[in-house]
Amino acid sequence: MSFKSGDKKGKSGNRPLVCVQGLGFVGLAMATVIANACDNNKIPIYNVIGIDLPTNKNSIDIINGGELPFKTEDTSFLEELNRAVLINKNFFATSDVSFYSQADIVIVDVPLNIKKRSKNDYSKYLLPKKPFEIAIGLLGEKIKPDCLVLIETTVPPGFCSKIVKPILEKHFKLRNITSSPIIAYSYERVMPGKEYLDSIRNYYRTFSGIDDISAQKAQSFLESIINIKDYPLRREQETESCELAKILENSYRAVNIAFIYEWTLLAEKIGINLFSVIKGIKNRKTHNNIMEPGFGVGGYCLTKDSLLALWSADNFYNSMYGLPFSKTALEVNDKMPLHTIDLILQETSVRDKKVAIMGISYREDVGDTRFSPSELFYKELLKLKGICFVHDPYVEYWPECQEAPFISFDHSLKNVDIIAFTVRHRCYLEATKEYLLEISKEGALFVDAFNILDDKKISFLLEHNRNVIGVGKGHIQRMKETINCQKY
Repeated sequence: MSFKSGDKKGKSGNRPLVCVQGLGFVGLAMATVIANACDNNKIPIYNVIGIDLPTNKNSIDIINGGELPFKTEDTSFLEELNRAVLINKNFFATSDVSFYSQADIVIVDVPLNIKKRSKNDYSKYLLPKKPFEIAIGLLGEKIKPDCLVLIETTVPPGFCSKIVKPILEKHFKLRNITSSPIIAYSYERVMPGKEYLDSIRNYYRTFSGIDDISAQKAQSFLESIINIKDYPLRREQETESCELAKILENSYRAVNIAFIYEWTLLAEKIGINLFSVIKGIKNRKTHNNIMEPGFGVGGYCLTKDSLLALWSADNFYNSMYGLPFSKTALEVNDKMPLHTIDLILQETSVRDKKVAIMGISYREDVGDTRFSPSELFYKELLKLKGICFVHDPYVEYWPECQEAPFISFDHSLKNVDIIAFTVRHRCYLEATKEYLLEISKEGALFVDAFNILDDKKISFLLEHNRNVIGVGKGHIQRMKETINCQKY
């Protein structure tokens, strides 16, 4: 497939070409939003080509069929992808890197993972930046001198000026291009789930350019795809500020989560419902973003972004202080699922017990299992000789735990001893107390690791000879005592 030149009313039209490098959870959403950006006459503004690795041929084929290679609650995502690929025909996916030479804009959504080398010391890490550098080098070999390279990948502060720019300049020099590369940074805030595309189109964006020309080009492009009337753009003066902003934003959230964990432990010991306490605290406007108790932290960002800043401090800026508070928060959050196991062991042994883990994605209503806290939970239960099964309405295959047997959310649970709800998927939240009773056996232990069961459901299950425990729900013990008193 190729885009043909023509007038603006044609099917393809003489539109600017945007290439999106990397078609993962962020890149495909970004490509879909760009392809559906229209002018006042509702005519698409851009032609879009998504370029991924040849090893991802299956996903590429699925996308070119107008389908999503993963599940999502955002029905508009599939509709808009289908429209762009099959109706407007201004978007297709490929592994052919030669298209970079035609691009007016390249959006870089290539993953940059940082690995923790020690479970006990997160100052020991490894940043395998070579794949990212190769991806940027590929652009340097092929793009036009006036092509805007817009980085969306979460990178250590200083990466655009100290890594991306020198690589592009090196290749420009080899190609006898005398102009400077046009580089900008604008971090994504993509939230897979019900508002997947909205988190791109209808949300605040911060951007910066390596120079004024780069910033102006980035601003012009972003204004054409984002609802700037309701969500004005914000420009930072240097790319380092914008790079740091993304990492600081995620680190703040991670620290907030780690902070509430220690209060969770105390509330459970006291025997109170911490969710109720926090609900009252949130009435105060200055505290309405306080986090709630939970199962653990997962996903691509919160589990590692602070380490990207630490890498930058160590490698670019020779900072002697580091980020001890943020680093400790990561350590606390990574081990948080073990607390749910502690709660279970206070009630019963896991050995030879059948355990159903209800939810293996890293967050509600998505099918992404990367860095899911359920992985540690599952592996630890196996160490304790538990017989584990898993269920997730958005996941059919668990790459990180390929041997895990799947189970249905139905009467199959009748043979299970422990039913652990670990992710706030809609189907779990909407399950009625009668349904939970019907699909479980007498004496089964329900584990509410993420505030999925309200007090009415908990009370009902307890009254019908099911056991219940919950993270942050120390008050359940008092409910049990009350019910026992009523029985006898």
